[in-house]
Order: sequence, then C-alpha cells, then structure tokens
Amino acid sequence: MKKITSAIKETLSAFVKEITFEKVVVRLVMAWLLTLIFFFLKTEIAFNSAKFASEINIAMFVCYVALFFIAFCALGQFKFFTWIETYGPMILVTWYAYLTMNSFSDISYMIGIGLCLALSIVHAVNKIRVFANIRKKCVLIAIYAVAALVFMGYVGAIAILRYKTYSSPNYDFGIWSQMFYYMKTTFKPLTTCERDLEGLLSHFAVHFSPIYYIYLPIYYLFPSPITLNVLQVVTLAVGIIPIYRLCKIKGLSHGATAVFGVMFVLFPSLACGTYYDLHENCFLVPLLLWLFYYIEKDDMKGIVIFTVLTLLIKEDAALYTACIGLFMMMGRKKVLRGSVVTLISVLYFGIVTFFMSRYGLGIMDNRFSNYMVDAKSGGLIDVIRN
Repeated sequence: MKKITSAIKETLSAFVKEITFEKVVVRLVMAWLLTLIFFFLKTEIAFNSAKFASEINIAMFVCYVALFFIAFCALGQFKFFTWIETYGPMILVTWYAYLTMNSFSDISYMIGIGLCLALSIVHAVNKIRVFANIRKKCVLIAIYAVAALVFMGYVGAIAILRYKTYSSPNYDFGIWSQMFYYMKTTFKPLTTCERDLEGLLSHFAVHFSPIYYIYLPIYYLFPSPITLNVLQVVTLAVGIIPIYRLCKIKGLSHGATAVFGVMFVLFPSLACGTYYDLHENCFLVPLLLWLFYYIEKDDMKGIVIFTVLTLLIKEDAALYTACIGLFMMMGRKKVLRGSVVTLISVLYFGIVTFFMSRYGLGIMDNRFSNYMVDAKSGGLIDVIRN
C-alpha cells in the first residue's frame, strides 16, 4: 500500500513540475478544438444555425473538453507529446476551418479563422525556433516550394477525386469541360448547356472571361476535365510567389517570410474555393497579389499589366481594380497612377457591359443587389452611387 501511495505521490509531483501556465492554455485550446470538431462531425445541422447551438448539451460539451484535457495532461509525461503540443493547435484550427468554411464563408468568419491560424503558427514557430534560425535564402525558397507542393498535392487530389467519383455537377463544371473542348477544336468558348438554352452559346455572352485562354495550350496537350481542375490548383499555388516578393520588398526577415508562406497555403478559403471545381475566380489570387506587389514597388508598367490581366478574369473584376485605384489615390497619395488604374477599370467595365447587354445576356447585375437601394428596380447607376 505504501509503495502504491508513494508511486501516486511521485506521479503527481512529476505532473506538477511538468505543468506550466502555457501548457495548460495550449492543452485547453486543443481540447476545446477537438470537442468542436467532434460535435460538428456528429451532426448534419448547419453549425452556424441557432438549431445547432440549441441542440448542444453544454454539460456534455464541458465533459468532453475536460476529458480531452486530462488525456493531454497524461500524455504530457511522454517526450513525443512535445510535438503534438507544438503543431496540434495549428493542425486542429486548420482541420476545423476546412470542415466549416465549405458551408459558411462569411468574411468576418474567415478573418477570425485567419487570426487563429496566425496565432497557432506563431506558437509553433516560437516553440521550435526553426524559422527564426533561417539564414540562407535557399532554405527559405525550399520551405516555400515544399509548402506549395503540399498544397497542390492535397487540394489537387481532392479536385481529381471529385471528378473521378462523379461529384462534379454539370453546373458549372460540365460547362467548362464542354467549353474547353470547343476552344480546342474551334477556338471559340461555346457550350450547349448554359442557361438551359437550346443550341450553341458563347460563354462570353454570360461571363466575359478571356483569361481562360491562358489554360488552352496546356489543355490542348492534355485534353481532359482533370487537367482543368489541376490547372486551377496550380494557379492558386502560384500565388505564393508574390507573397514571397511582398515580404521581401517589406524587408521582413527570412523567418517572418516563411511564416507568411506557410499561412498562405494553410488558409482554408484558398482550398475551399476549389470544392465546386473550376472557376475563373482562381486567377484573382495570384494576379491581385502581383498587382499589390507592383504597387509596393511603385512600378507603373507592372501595375498596368496586372490591372489589365485582372480585368480579363471576368466583367465584374473591374470592381476590384477600381477600388485598388482609389486606394492608391487616397491611401498612398499616388493620385496620377491611381487615377489611371481606376479610369482603365471604369472604361473597361463600361465597354464590356455595353457589348454584353447588346450581344449577350447582360452582366447579371442582380449580383450587386446588396449595393442597390432597391434590388428589383435598381441598376448599375445605383451601385455606383452607393
């Protein structure tokens, strides 16, 4: 009996010496995140609904958090658990975000997820001190390359499996598959299944997206719907290059630059945007980042080139570049350069709007109803006025 009591005392003593305030906080956060994931997976109710919240048994929720916390404390006696405490918060935040952001993409929620992800990455960096000790540029580039490859491998596999398991719907992936077939054979973006209209219809009558022709040479060599989904993933991953250049032009250390690269590929909304297959919006990520890079560099040639490329994504991409031009005028006091960007954007939007209204099906201005006083009778003038 004395031996048992002594063993218990020794265990408790070792536990008390091992535990710190930081470890308590980290383990509680991990326990809380794991409980959130468990409750999310066991129900089909939308997690952001009042019904989801009302059906949670608070007492049971607290018990799960406590049980996970106790389990983590028990595992804390083993050396391998140091790795779990280091990377656990980052992995759990990313996992929870991937589960939830596919059904709820509110901007405030994405910002909150981004902040939590940033804190978890900083926690990991401070624990292992690997990023802080990066001195060679080649090591930093290797980190960026690995991060991009991991992103492309994971998200690309999901994109391919969606198609292989017949999970890609006709609206909209069937449209793109057929459109690229016609682009390959006739050089025209034609479809027969858009807007439920009979006969051939140019996709540009619905959305003006000439940026898609960038994909055509690769699709010509590998004519498969899988090629389109893979190209989208690669396009998103390429956005890590302007992230790197932005960090360098801002004079950030190699360690801070590495953190931003890792955070970029882990940010869930980047991958969740691919879960409904190919869309031209994927080009916004790299092109807008390159545009901001050339704004920081104060390179007018680069600013104009990437403004024009962004405009080619879709007719409403002019809203992005016009607002960026206003930012340059008012935020950066680059009145002339900002005026050029805004003027190009407004003129392009007006020209495309005119031709789509006359020869196409219009620009679907109902997309901008939240900028209209009256969504039914309002129009683009209402949007501009607001």
